[in-house]
Amino acid sequence: MASEITIVSNLTHTAFGSTVTSATTTDVVDDNSSIKRHRLFVQSVGTSLEAVEMGDINLGATSKGYMARLRNLATATAQVTVAVSHSSGDVEFAKMLPGETWGPVRMLGLTASHPVLKVKASVADTSVEVILCETEA
Repeated sequence: MASEITIVSNLTHTAFGSTVTSATTTDVVDDNSSIKRHRLFVQSVGTSLEAVEMGDINLGATSKGYMARLRNLATATAQVTVAVSHSSGDVEFAKMLPGETWGPVRMLGLTASHPVLKVKASVADTSVEVILCETEA
């Protein structure tokens, strides 16, 4: 097995006696040994936007990118907002209710022109599971 990322996804919605279900898809991304590092950790998120901790994921080169998946581990009412920060400021674009995930998404490498991934929670000290792995951009 080479350096691979396997993504399995499905979406089902039921309302008013009707159900819509997408097909379950499985994608294997083979990055030809370009995946050097990966991380799985829980970040305690506060009520102000803060950068997702990248650790030693190499994001400085334009040839690099990363896969990111976030999950709100809260069991009660805490919502987590996902944002990107760039030279024009922060842009909030997604929300996770308790137990929900955002991603996986292939992100561009972090350079002067590419955004930083940020999160904030509606309740202080909300736990967010973070999975990151290096890829080619």
